[in-house]
Parts: sequence; C-alpha cells; structure tokens
Amino acid sequence: MNEEVYEINSYDQVKALAHKLRRRIFQTLGDGSPRTSQQLAQELDEPRNKVHYHIQELVKVGLLVLVDTKLKGNFEEKYYLPVSNKFIYRLDKEMDPSHFNTSYNIDKELLEEQQEQYLRALKEYYSSKDKEHLKPFLFRLKKDLTKEQKDILKSELEAFLTKWYQLEENDSDTDTVSWEIAINVFPNN
Repeated sequence: MNEEVYEINSYDQVKALAHKLRRRIFQTLGDGSPRTSQQLAQELDEPRNKVHYHIQELVKVGLLVLVDTKLKGNFEEKYYLPVSNKFIYRLDKEMDPSHFNTSYNIDKELLEEQQEQYLRALKEYYSSKDKEHLKPFLFRLKKDLTKEQKDILKSELEAFLTKWYQLEENDSDTDTVSWEIAINVFPNN
C-alpha cells in the first residue's frame, strides 16, 4: 500500500465513497491487510455479491487496487487494498451545477457520520475512568474574513493536515490510538 498522501478530489471518487458500505470496505482495508470480497463479506456481515459489486465500484474510480491473485481450485481469489493509507478529501474545484444535489447529499452524509462518531467517542470517554488521553476535543471559532484571509487560512490548514499525515507512525508504541481529524470551514451569515 502506498504511504504517500492521496488526494480524493474527483467527483466520481467522492460519489463512490458516498455509499456507506463502500466507506466501510475502504476503512476495513485501511489496516493494510489485503482481502478478497468473500473475506470482506464475512468480516462486514454482508452478502458476498453485494460486497463484490461495491469493491468493483471502488476499483473503477481508482480508490482500491488489485494487489494479488491466488488460484484456489478452479477459482481465482482477488485481493484488494486502498490505493494509499493516507487520504485528504478535497472537492473544492468548480462543480458542475448538475452535480450539486449529489455533492450536497454526500457532504451531508459525511458530516452526519462524523458527528455520530464524535458523539460516540465523547460518550465512551465519559463512561470510562482514567482515560484523559482519549478525550475528544472540538475547537470552534467564528471570525470575519476577507477572501484573501480565507484563502490564506485554507492554505495553512492544508499544510497543517499534510504535515500530520506525513508524520511517521510509531509501530512500537502500543499506546497509539487512531484519531479522526476533520476541519470544516464555511460562511456563517
């Protein structure tokens, strides 16, 4: 699996990830262990043909790659992984107006999923003892910005996220916890 930061910036890729099962497949394979559609179907408790279809959709847009094939009797098993294990989601190019509803629904679903995960992490933190290092945090700021200031902020946030993506992971540290980092910037008039 590629260690470089991969930018998800095409409408087709974002649309492919709009489906919840595809995101689950994508996230499951993110552990770096190649799997077949059959193995994923068992792990995700979903029908194999359904998982196979969604794997093919992710392959079609370049987010999953075939990394190995093995013959098992008369059957060829195909093993898949994500194109990279580090991603930045960015769909900020001029959007075709015909894509508005789909893009809106994708963003809405991703934000709802993020909210659900944040609230679950917060609930787990408050229901446990002595786990200060697991406390989720949220920063919020309302600020009037010119277009130039907004562009500078965007550039600085991109540099910030890229820096953290590129940090070496410490495999020997058993106290490592996976964290979700999402930054939303929007006009609030």
